[in-house]
Amino acid sequence: MKRGVTAKYAALLAAVLLAACQKQTVEDGTAIAFAAEAKSAAEESGQRPAQDNSPAPTGTDVPQTKATKTTSSNLTSAPFGVYGLYSATQGAATGTNVFDNSSALQVSYNTTSGYWEYTRTGPNPKYYWKRNMYYRFRAYHPYTASVEAGGSGADGIIINYRIIEDQYDLLVAFATRHPATDPEGTGRVPMNFQHALSALRFRVAFRKTVDEGTTDVLTEFHLTGIQAAGVLNYTHASGDYLSPLITWSADAFDSVTEFYKAAPNKTFGVYDKDDSTTASNLVDVFGSSDADNVVFAIPQTCSDPRYGSTSVHFKTTGGGNVDNTAVLPSIEWQPGKIYTYTLLIERSSVEITVSIKDWNEVQSTVDINI
Repeated sequence: MKRGVTAKYAALLAAVLLAACQKQTVEDGTAIAFAAEAKSAAEESGQRPAQDNSPAPTGTDVPQTKATKTTSSNLTSAPFGVYGLYSATQGAATGTNVFDNSSALQVSYNTTSGYWEYTRTGPNPKYYWKRNMYYRFRAYHPYTASVEAGGSGADGIIINYRIIEDQYDLLVAFATRHPATDPEGTGRVPMNFQHALSALRFRVAFRKTVDEGTTDVLTEFHLTGIQAAGVLNYTHASGDYLSPLITWSADAFDSVTEFYKAAPNKTFGVYDKDDSTTASNLVDVFGSSDADNVVFAIPQTCSDPRYGSTSVHFKTTGGGNVDNTAVLPSIEWQPGKIYTYTLLIERSSVEITVSIKDWNEVQSTVDINI
């Protein structure tokens, strides 16, 4: 009898110790938190655009896409969504959802605490690591993006984007973690957000062959001939669940609608790229600073021969109601790149040059204790 009681006591004690051990393992982490920064971008090719020292516009910019670029400093202004999956082996084709629901977890920045936070329903306020499992996380920003919930998850996010209706910079990120072996353990998971759209910048000036001192005022501007809507599939390479891949599909070419309409009312002059004193004569069509002088476009082939020309249209005070039109050269607009078009005007023609720049990568980190 005594031996039976002892055996029972030993079994009970083992269960208690096991539970305590498991609890210690679960609570040994840190709550989800984010920090963000943007890596500097380098010119990829082509002519580096001159610095724009022009004064703020006197008119009102009215682009159909607001085009405020998301950077380290303003990433916190909107929440993002994240999906998570874990499996017993690295890169497994299937796994278990990290979060309670199949929809993306909303994560918002708390300006009081200085941390990114989320709300979890139920008895546990946080999610906890399973140390021997392999994790992968897929995120998008902002959370309000038009996500196809039924077709999105940790291995692929599908987002619909329309140039006129959707007015935000779209970012995506992917990260993996194996708490048991990764040096970071249960620490911060770096989420390197990258821009999923293309950014377009337009600048206008007179060509250097025009008489020195010549000026005019840019009064109207718009584009025609682009893909007006598209679908982003933030997926992975075939059979490789650990290699993120951005793909776009678009079949909504519109040669009629006037996109990115603006009334800049900006004065421009004669510009010579070899003469720094003329830099202020080259003016941005959109915005007055590097943060807002672009518009967003769905990645596509500009002036795609299959559909038609992509053209810029503009009017100036000196030209009256004349619609000055120039066809943009055929080039592929890729995700995460800024295309700077410099329009150099000579009395009867417009010369177009384009430079391509890698967009800033926005880095964020997340602490998840599992």
